[in-house]
Amino acid sequence: MNNTNKPSGSALSEASENSELIAILDGIDAVVYVADIETYEILYINKYTKKTFGDIKGELCWKSLQSNQTGPCYFCTNDKLLGPEGKPSDTYQWEFHNTKNGHWYSIQDKAITWVDGRIVRLEIATNITERKKAENIIFDISKKISSKVGISYFKSAVLYMADVLKVKYAFIGELVSDNMKSVKTLAVCANGKIVDNIQYELKGTPCENVVGNKLCSYPDKVQQEFPDDILLQQMGVNSYLGAPLFSASNEPLGIIVVLDEDPLENLDFARALFQIFSDRVSSEIDRMRSKEMIHEREQRFRDLVENTSDWIWEVDESAKYTYASPKIRDILGYTPEEIIGKTPFDLMPPEEARKVADKFREITDSRKSFSDLQNTNFHKDGRLITLETSGVPVYDRNSRFRGYRGIDRDITARKNAESLLKETITKKDFLLREVHHRTKNNMNVICSMLAIHEKSLQNEMMKSVFNDVSNRIRSMALVHEKLYGSENISDVDFKEYLTDLANSLFNNYRLELEKVALRIDMQPITLSIDNAVPCGLVMNELISNALKHAFPDDKTGEIHIILGFTEADEIKLTVLDTGIGMPPEFDLNKSESFGLKISKILVEKQMHGKFSFAPGSGAEFTICFSDKQD
Repeated sequence: MNNTNKPSGSALSEASENSELIAILDGIDAVVYVADIETYEILYINKYTKKTFGDIKGELCWKSLQSNQTGPCYFCTNDKLLGPEGKPSDTYQWEFHNTKNGHWYSIQDKAITWVDGRIVRLEIATNITERKKAENIIFDISKKISSKVGISYFKSAVLYMADVLKVKYAFIGELVSDNMKSVKTLAVCANGKIVDNIQYELKGTPCENVVGNKLCSYPDKVQQEFPDDILLQQMGVNSYLGAPLFSASNEPLGIIVVLDEDPLENLDFARALFQIFSDRVSSEIDRMRSKEMIHEREQRFRDLVENTSDWIWEVDESAKYTYASPKIRDILGYTPEEIIGKTPFDLMPPEEARKVADKFREITDSRKSFSDLQNTNFHKDGRLITLETSGVPVYDRNSRFRGYRGIDRDITARKNAESLLKETITKKDFLLREVHHRTKNNMNVICSMLAIHEKSLQNEMMKSVFNDVSNRIRSMALVHEKLYGSENISDVDFKEYLTDLANSLFNNYRLELEKVALRIDMQPITLSIDNAVPCGLVMNELISNALKHAFPDDKTGEIHIILGFTEADEIKLTVLDTGIGMPPEFDLNKSESFGLKISKILVEKQMHGKFSFAPGSGAEFTICFSDKQD
């Protein structure tokens, strides 16, 4: 494209009609100009460019912006701004040291279509001379203090900052983590020397506006801005510059500050110096905090490992110990050094070692965690120690299996206590069974004695009384018999008990089942001995009464026993018969029957239940009670 025949400045005339664009470009605090890509003619400059290089519009850029150039600059970016088809491409960014005024610029070049259709180069060049000076100074300082870390680095940094910026005071401060409202200094320079650190509250100080925020400067009269800051008065300072420090996760860390008695000079250079210095200082504080955190974690872990009652260990892929905590000395008598390189199976009896090794092989093949693996080990003095082992697989950063890490707990005392308890329970169970057996035998002896005495009686009423007493004793003896033969010596299978009791009473009264049938409908229910004995006595009375009185003169019928639960989850027990029934005037609460009186007392007072009678063609008695144990 040839633009040589176009009048110089024509594009500028068209552009000047757009006053808003001109105002924006003139407001930029940087060199802004437009040059023809083919002729290098400068078509537009903003006010900053005119102030810096003079009125150079219409001139060639390589002549007016650089020194000692006889042709286009060798570093010209024109060829980098156009694509393969000659159309504008992306912005090109670069830095350059200008040969005309000696300043450094950060430059952005972009090919655009100018108002008259030409392809031109738009360049925006920001002056970074002060930043470059600061970088050079930082580079020199960094070489001198590059080997220093931590507090030593901070001391060197504040000394150099105070010297370079010619100020009386410089310090680096870290936020106090417990309240974030105060700062403790890490290094303080005063009059060219390192002095003691201090801690101060942020409220009412210029630092309050800096921490967690942005760089703040008060070039002069800072005391008037912050009259409540006593330190400013005591130090006699009038100028202040502070920059915030942030962690890698952008959390506020602290602050860098310089102060002086005189107004701050060359503020742009100081800001640039701070921006560069703050990165290294932040990194160092971050590193120190991380190191301190790691140290605290290691210490906590070490305290936990060394003071826990369990032995912590690590084994490699071959199950050889690579680590053992000091607790092994208390548990097995060995020092950690004595078992490193051995396997857990080396410390076990041969048969135990084979069994546990097979189990552990299954675990390692599956790469799964395991817990509560009980195993027997030799103590160094020859005693047998029972351990409970738990562990998790260990992998390296490349996800390769490296072994197991876990804990061993000494459960020898627990196992001994369990064995002793089991033995005690066995003995107690034996003694209780023996008590039930002897109680049953003694009751049977009493029944036998009553039966012998009954035979000598001539009075039929007395014989009946003796027989009733014998039946009551047998009902109690039967409870003890069931407990003696039961696996659970505290509960009675009441369905089985009632069936045996009813059959025993039928035999006692010598009734043939063809005459009076026994019908039983019972759910499987167990009763505690506290309720089984009184309930058995009540059932003895009700069944005996039915057998004696419900079927006179060889009357046939049926006795029906029902055992189940109510909707309220209480036990419900009913005895009914198809006999002659009770007299119409019968009232259970006013009955003179000794057996029914005893039954009512047992149900209501001892079993805390309800005893009821339902009138009808036969007799029907029901008891309801709860067998829940406190």
